[in-house]
Amino acid sequence: MTLRFVEVADRVHVLREPVLDVNVTLVVGDGEALLVDSLSTAGQAAELAAAARAVTGHPWTLVNTHHHYDHCFGNATLAADPPRPVYAHELAAAALRERPDALRREAYE
Repeated sequence: MTLRFVEVADRVHVLREPVLDVNVTLVVGDGEALLVDSLSTAGQAAELAAAARAVTGHPWTLVNTHHHYDHCFGNATLAADPPRPVYAHELAAAALRERPDALRREAYE
């Protein structure tokens, strides 16, 4: 499967991941980009990175809308090389930091 972004407004792009029907948003700024959500797996995140790179070569900052696996389990892949910041609401960040095993188990179930 090849993921790709569609421009929906000036420098605002949306990608729909069909397996779980999740949207990811890419906002391209002057010299940087904002990537909203990171999908479920390292493989999906790698495809997402390739799709983002097809739109822009700018470094991105990652924002998670919430802590559910289908929106943030690709963080490690997308924020790793080169290291990039990841932001989320404090409750989402706390859930990811304090309950990673429980979140993985919930995703599996």
